[in-house]
Amino acid sequence: MKRAFRIALLAALPLWGAQVRIGVLGLFHPAAVTLAAKGIEIGGEYIELHDAAEVKAAGNRVAVTVGGRERRGPRLTASGPPVRARIAGKIDRSYQGSLEITAREGVLFVVVTMDRELAVAAVAASEMPHASPEALKALAVAARSYYAAGRRHNDFDFCDTTHCQLLKEAAAEGESAARQTRGQVLFYQGGIVGALHFGSCGGHTFAASDVGMDGGSYPFFAVACEACARHPEQWEARLPVRTVERTEAARLELARRFGWNRVASNDYAWERTSDGVILRGKGHGHGVGLCQRGAEGMARSGQRAESILDHYFPMTSIGR
Repeated sequence: MKRAFRIALLAALPLWGAQVRIGVLGLFHPAAVTLAAKGIEIGGEYIELHDAAEVKAAGNRVAVTVGGRERRGPRLTASGPPVRARIAGKIDRSYQGSLEITAREGVLFVVVTMDRELAVAAVAASEMPHASPEALKALAVAARSYYAAGRRHNDFDFCDTTHCQLLKEAAAEGESAARQTRGQVLFYQGGIVGALHFGSCGGHTFAASDVGMDGGSYPFFAVACEACARHPEQWEARLPVRTVERTEAARLELARRFGWNRVASNDYAWERTSDGVILRGKGHGHGVGLCQRGAEGMARSGQRAESILDHYFPMTSIGR
C-alpha cells in the first residue's frame, strides 16, 4: 500500500518548541542526588553553583548545602542546560533542560523539562545506538508521535524507562534523525498515533490486543518482520511458578519478581516442570509497533524511513 502523506497544522498542538516533562531516576528511589548546574532555586532564593551540590530528601522537603549553609524548601529547581545528576555508584547523566526536585517520605522525585525535539533525539540515541540513519529517522518519528499523543503519568508527562521511552543522552546520530524529521508524527483516522516500539521480535509483531494491551485510537496491526524471522534472538528462562499468562502486564509482573531480563518478550512457548515452568522464547520487548531490529534490517536493505513506518504502522500517514 502506498503511503498517503499529508501536512496537518494543529493549532492546539505546538509541535515547534513544545516541551515535555519527564520523570527521571525513579527506578533508584534516591534519597540523595548530586547536581552540577548553572544555578539552583530553593525557598525563593537563587544560588549560582560553582561546584556540584548534594541534594537530599528531608522527609517531605528538599535540602541542599551550598557554601557551608543548608537551605530547605518544598522543591528545588536546577537550571542549565545542561544539568548533570548523579546517584553515587548507580548513574551519572546529563540533561538538556531544567530539573525540578521534590521529596516525599524521604525519597527524591526528579523531573526534567526539556524541548521535545531534544527528547526525541535522546530517545533515538538511547533506544538504537549506532543504527542506520533511515532506521533512526523512523524511530524518531515514532518517538515523537508517542510524546505528542498525550501524557502517561499524573505528576509528569512521561518517564525515562521502558514503561514510556528510554531517555539517556543525545548523540550526533540521534540529533541528526530528529532534525531531519523535525515535527513529523504519525496519524491514524485523524488522530496522532501513540506509536510503540520495542527491541526485536520472533518474526512477526503483535497486535496490542494479542498481549492484553490497549491500542487506543490505533489497533497496532500485527505484521511480518523478515529480519527477525531469519535470525531471531532466542532466550530461555526457568521460573518457580505454576502457570504463566502471555500478556504484557503478566510479563512485567514476572520481571518485577525475578529480574528485568528473565522474561525477555511475549513470544514464547512454555512447559511445566516439577518445580515451575520453562519458557523458551524469541525477541526482546512487548512486540507491539515498530521492531527496532527489523527496522534496522529494512534500512540496511535500502528502504527509507517512510517505508519502514508504512510497514510497521499500516494505514497511517505522516504529517506535522
